[in-house]
Amino acid sequence: MISALSPCISFVVLLLISRASNLSWRESILAAAVIWGLLLTIITEALSAFEALSYSTVLAAWLLSGAALAVLYLWYFMDKGLVPVSVGPVASAPLLLVLPIGFIVSLTGLIAFVAPPNNWDSMTYHLGRVVHWVQNHSVQHYPTNIQRQLFMPPWAEFAVTHFYVLNGGDRLSNGVQWFCMLGSLTGVSLIAKQLGGSKESQLLAALIAACVPMGILQASSTQTDYVLTLWLVCFAHYVIAMNCPHYLRNIDTFGSPLGPPGNTSGLTNIPVAGHGEMSPLFLEFASNLMKNTASELATPFYYLGVRHLTQRIYSTHIRCVRCLTPRMKHDPYLEAKVFFRCPDGSNTFEAGRICSHNIPMLRFC
Repeated sequence: MISALSPCISFVVLLLISRASNLSWRESILAAAVIWGLLLTIITEALSAFEALSYSTVLAAWLLSGAALAVLYLWYFMDKGLVPVSVGPVASAPLLLVLPIGFIVSLTGLIAFVAPPNNWDSMTYHLGRVVHWVQNHSVQHYPTNIQRQLFMPPWAEFAVTHFYVLNGGDRLSNGVQWFCMLGSLTGVSLIAKQLGGSKESQLLAALIAACVPMGILQASSTQTDYVLTLWLVCFAHYVIAMNCPHYLRNIDTFGSPLGPPGNTSGLTNIPVAGHGEMSPLFLEFASNLMKNTASELATPFYYLGVRHLTQRIYSTHIRCVRCLTPRMKHDPYLEAKVFFRCPDGSNTFEAGRICSHNIPMLRFC
């Protein structure tokens, strides 16, 4: 168990280096996560190339990495007389927003570290590929009739493999998703701050992200959605950090961060906000909100009697979209549809969704 902390030591040192570089704590967490992810990938691929992915080599790689980073930290910051770590001002936060976030994070963390991986995807290919890699001392492809173990994106399982090897089992395998949830919530609140949100708005954004039902379920598993979410949040953060003033000017002038609607989505017939009409951005947001509400309420709550409510939302969404886009060349609901089947296998429910080339906001969802 102690040896499994070696990757965490490297992350902590990276966090200290980022913090000492005048980044805020949230910015430091994201920066450390990105560098740590690159470091893990390099270690995995380098050891795999020589079929040396084993306990001793993985432990040695992380200890050497941690030592090198610690030397860099002490030499660069301590030698120059800079303050290595600054806690910064501690701001008060409304308990109404903080407590639910803490409850969700604590409960999912407890489940992640107490319960073993047990869902379908974990058993069929997430952990299956990990065990094959450990057995083969390499992440090279291997004979299998479950092709998902070969071609699906591998980074999340790279991380699980390291903790699996160092711990000698899958006790810490769920922790990868859980820590990615923490990073995602941190990044979401930071993005809200970048977009001008107040302290309460930042906490509210993190709370909304924490309350996603699928996120709560997957935070204590070896699935990979929260891992992908963390990298997307990091990408969004750095895009905004590099070009935020430009997007703000676009919103002020055109009502959309992407510029004139005619140049980005083909919605040339919807007026720009500021001329007595609703912003296309608002219409797209409302459309996505209604669509996803209908989708989320469809099958999981079928036996709770909300199927008629789901159908009502779905039909209202269709009418609204067709009224708001009367001049579209194609009916968006004829171009892409999603089908949901009830748990008993009957009463297939159809929910339409708008094509991504018609609504630009879907490109970012």
